[in-house]
Amino acid sequence: MESNSMNNNYDLYQKFDGTFVDKTKATGMLKSYLCDVMTEFPNEEAKEECIDESNISYLRINLLVRPVPPKFSKKPTKVMRRPIGIQQLKQDFSKLTKDIVIKMNKLWVQYIDKIMEISHNLNSLLNAEIQGGEISIIQSKNPLLVGKRGICVYESKNVIVLASPTTPVKITTIPKEIVNMKLHYKDKCIILYGRNWTIRPCDRIETKNFKEIKPIHFE
Repeated sequence: MESNSMNNNYDLYQKFDGTFVDKTKATGMLKSYLCDVMTEFPNEEAKEECIDESNISYLRINLLVRPVPPKFSKKPTKVMRRPIGIQQLKQDFSKLTKDIVIKMNKLWVQYIDKIMEISHNLNSLLNAEIQGGEISIIQSKNPLLVGKRGICVYESKNVIVLASPTTPVKITTIPKEIVNMKLHYKDKCIILYGRNWTIRPCDRIETKNFKEIKPIHFE
């Protein structure tokens, strides 16, 4: 009885013939059904007077199939699929200017200078932050991306966003999975295989030993 009383909160009941009845109309339907069964009474008013209201809830549960639970779509809604903060990022990118992009690159060069003072090996750049660094695309499954060059202004697990130091600033979103790229530092450069970089920046920075993955092969 406890489960029936809990299911009683749903809005729809399913009858044995497969049709549905609204919860608010179930009481009236049951009274009409009982009046049809009670043939010994002379009129409808006499029949309704003999119906005990306290038994209606019991009859509703036993004469009707248990309530139909509401159906919820398992597919994520548009709001659920949308990455958190993506709208704010678009607004931030629209505010970028040539001076801001150049200053980001200068700050990044100073940051790398301090790293190189500690370790003179270019491999230390593999665990460094690349936002602010100058990146160029040397290989890609999408030929339209080859030759793209700019300052990295955003990095996530799967993409980087490049901004050109020009007026107006041109924004290009690069999927890491399908590209190989060069990271430029002064007169030096290091080749980055995009497939190796499909990890979150915070995880890459914390990793002491860079995980080696076979580079992507282009046909």
